[in-house]
Amino acid sequence: MSSGGFCHKCVELPGELKGTPKGSVKTVGGIQSYVSQPGSAKGNIVLFTDIFGLAIQNPRIIADELQSQTGMTVTVPDVFLGEPMSVNDFVVNKSTDEPAPSDEQMQKNMGKLMEWAGSGHSPNETYPRAKQVIEALSGEGKVQAVGFCYGGKLCSRAAQDGIVSSVSIYHPAMLEAEEAKQVKVPVLLNMADGDFAFDSVQGDWEKTLKEKNLLDSRSKQYKKTTHGFGCRPPVDNAEVYKAYQDALATTASFFKEHA
Repeated sequence: MSSGGFCHKCVELPGELKGTPKGSVKTVGGIQSYVSQPGSAKGNIVLFTDIFGLAIQNPRIIADELQSQTGMTVTVPDVFLGEPMSVNDFVVNKSTDEPAPSDEQMQKNMGKLMEWAGSGHSPNETYPRAKQVIEALSGEGKVQAVGFCYGGKLCSRAAQDGIVSSVSIYHPAMLEAEEAKQVKVPVLLNMADGDFAFDSVQGDWEKTLKEKNLLDSRSKQYKKTTHGFGCRPPVDNAEVYKAYQDALATTASFFKEHA
């Protein structure tokens, strides 16, 4: 998803992350969620997924790794209520070396995406659910949030409302330049190289957050990456996979500083 057209990288799944999820499914704030929890919780992180939600295991693997690196409980709420998009809903490349889908294919993809978003899955409908989870956890102390693609929009909304203590936003979708002016908490931006979904407003976001002294100095545009590298990295591409690992380690460090 993007703020100005269709981003075909939003719907590609280069490869699923390896590993076996170690967390459990719980109800948090009335929302079914995957929870990766240490023996002794000392903080809360909420992870907002891309459009594929918990239908793929990547968010669970990332949550477990983030929990391991921070020692905090990581909650991944199913804000789509069991109705995420499926990779089978789209016409996509079979490998990252193939050219972008044709205009006709992208129009079909866009139509499916908009139909899904219009049936109860737009940010206006999912953010209240996200907020429920954050507010349920806030009784235990500070809550921080990380969001990928679609989830970056939910992080922006939470940062504007000031209901989290910080946010780490990866290659976000649907962000508008004006949103940055309303942000109230520190932001770490993990940006892709040549990201159709964020390029048009990236400069505005960086400039505005710097002026507000809210842009973390470790914010970075990771070279030779594309939209989705932070949550759906091609595991057979060593350079991009390292960018995924580096961004996650930076996010963990950022969260530990703001806990």
